[in-house]
Amino acid sequence: MPILGPADEAPAHRLPPASDVGEVLDIWQRINGGERRARFLASPALGDLVQFPADVLWERGRRPYQAHGRLLLNDWAAECAVPGLTDLPDAGDLRKVLARTGESVRRLVAAAVAAVPDEGDRGVLERRLGLSGGAPQTLAQIGAHLGISRERVWQRADRAVKAIASRRARTGYRTARAKARAWVSELISGDDGTLDQNSVMAIAELSFPGARPENFAQVIMHIADASAAARREPVRMPKTYAAWA
Repeated sequence: MPILGPADEAPAHRLPPASDVGEVLDIWQRINGGERRARFLASPALGDLVQFPADVLWERGRRPYQAHGRLLLNDWAAECAVPGLTDLPDAGDLRKVLARTGESVRRLVAAAVAAVPDEGDRGVLERRLGLSGGAPQTLAQIGAHLGISRERVWQRADRAVKAIASRRARTGYRTARAKARAWVSELISGDDGTLDQNSVMAIAELSFPGARPENFAQVIMHIADASAAARREPVRMPKTYAAWA
């Protein structure tokens, strides 16, 4: 019987089962070089393992064994059901990757915002995004700090967002902004080169937790739009991100 791949494998309940528990135990002991029968029989994974034919058990037991030096029953059952599942990083490593991604995006956004020429507009946007050393602030909080109305804060933040995609840049920050534009544009582009709106929202939520993702998504879209415009590839801003909330 040929080994089925993950794309064309029949559902587990349609696979012919291994001949019996003893055959599964024999395969496990031979792969591992000898294991205790009592440990094997007590494992909840045994109920899943007996649903797979012997050739699948052999084939998919070797990979986790070669990767880790031993074959754990839970890993074996998971690998038989979904090939490649045991290759995933553990949760701790994945959290670190996500944290690094979020920090990288925040730095790229900070580089683009730092290039906004008007100091007052730039400061408002930095406070709005939490780039000035604290948590993201509301329009009312920024207005109270600066002694201006919420509407005036909104106007300044909106003007700063639009300035991100303009040709003008703060002296000394043009190169850093260009780098941020290129990186962000590539980060949120799909395989066909078009901007992926779902990626924008996911990245915004990951990079700026606890804040309104729509606001950050709009900034990210403006950064990427500027990069595309520089390559003469116009990008339409989705209506969802068209207004600064």
